[in-house]
Amino acid sequence: MFEALDAKTAAVFSAADVRENVPLRSYTSFCIGGPCDYFYDMRSIPELQSVLNVARRVGIEMTTMGKGSNLLVSDRGVRGLVCHIGDAFANMRLVDASEVSKLDKIEMAEIPAASTTLAQAGSPVPRRIDDASPKCRYVEAQAGVSLAALAEFAAERGLSGLEFARGIPGSFGGGLRMNAGAYGEAMHNIVVASQALLSDGTVINLVGAEHCFAYRHSRFEAEGLIVLSSIIRLVEADPADIRAKMRDLQQRRRQSQPLEHASAGSVFKRPEGHYASKLIMEAGLKGLRVGGAEVSTKHAGFIVNPERTASASDVLALIRKIESIILEKYAVKLELELQLCGDYGEEALGL
Repeated sequence: MFEALDAKTAAVFSAADVRENVPLRSYTSFCIGGPCDYFYDMRSIPELQSVLNVARRVGIEMTTMGKGSNLLVSDRGVRGLVCHIGDAFANMRLVDASEVSKLDKIEMAEIPAASTTLAQAGSPVPRRIDDASPKCRYVEAQAGVSLAALAEFAAERGLSGLEFARGIPGSFGGGLRMNAGAYGEAMHNIVVASQALLSDGTVINLVGAEHCFAYRHSRFEAEGLIVLSSIIRLVEADPADIRAKMRDLQQRRRQSQPLEHASAGSVFKRPEGHYASKLIMEAGLKGLRVGGAEVSTKHAGFIVNPERTASASDVLALIRKIESIILEKYAVKLELELQLCGDYGEEALGL
């Protein structure tokens, strides 16, 4: 193993159970993707720092992946090291308010830049949970926990604020990175403080406005930070009401989204003054196919892989067709919400 690496790097990789040439299609909700050179399943922060440091020393680039629910991985795979933050780094715990009060700058004032961006995108800026509320409670979770599991953890303890996330198929870390949201709520409503890793292995703490949340955007994404964990603010509520809201949102998702097919969720961001799915539907593009990739007949904002035979090239070609038609018919340039990951070369030009 690791014949191409020096002895020190090989020893650290071996100790961390790093694997070679791992196909990534099994780690994405799209069921698409070639192999990565090296694959590391994160278990602890110190171990990640060791792996990251030796990788940097020999010039191996690292890509971070959670549940892979918003990724289109290249057919040629990913060069370098993929750090998978999954079930091995997915602990959750209740946090006492006294711990939270020790954090610096804990006030959660509205962020003008984020609020403006959200408003421009056509999204209401939802309320924040009031710190002064006697019913306010805190939960800390590591980045690898699924949003569904975190929402269940909260619901079982009668804590409200995460109902919207129950049906989002990503990880908590991925949700923080893209400020995931649904039904008028988003991660920026509940996040208090986070721990992240710089590319040089340094651990930093972010509090409140330091997250720089905006519509489908955060400081994690802008600066390439690795999300490690976060403390979120929830509020006590009737467990029956929480479950009822979760059931209602789940039913709405089942009725409107192609959950029965492999996909990566919404392909495009919401254009200013428009809805991408509405434009695509009105253009008559539902059911449009390239190879094994298809515009969902249930929700035009999704591209699906119904037979699980689609390649990344199929999906990219279909995206280009959609973009071209929408630009020509409506003079609207669509922007990807889907993230491209891996060795695309010239395939991704223009996206």
